[in-house]
Amino acid sequence: MPLFYAYIANILDEATFRLLAIFASRAVADEWWRAVSASPHARFIKRAAPQFYAHDATQCNLTGFFERPEFKPIAEKFRGRMLFTQLNDGLLGITIIPPQEVTDHINGGWYHIRSASNHALCWHYDAAENKIRASEEE
Repeated sequence: MPLFYAYIANILDEATFRLLAIFASRAVADEWWRAVSASPHARFIKRAAPQFYAHDATQCNLTGFFERPEFKPIAEKFRGRMLFTQLNDGLLGITIIPPQEVTDHINGGWYHIRSASNHALCWHYDAAENKIRASEEE
């Protein structure tokens, strides 16, 4: 799998604490987002798209992700599989990430097929029965 890139903006301004996240793969990026979104830091980090996030740098600055004690429980799981680098912060130039065709599957790789005639109805794989089922709940 190729490297996967994402921009991380500071929600407070356009010029400071902007980051480029570099993940070993798209799967690592998804795993990182699931870990962050289930953490106490979730309210300060938002995911707008697979390659675009925003953080409130005054409350949860991702610049020190691998050094700051409050990130340690999450960061240690990702050491060596991802990194953050600062983007234009006055003196630094902006890095243009390569375009990547991605399916937006923030739910851990699962997806549901919806009925065209009844949008509340979707099909899902029932692993317990090894069957595909229609449901309005899953």
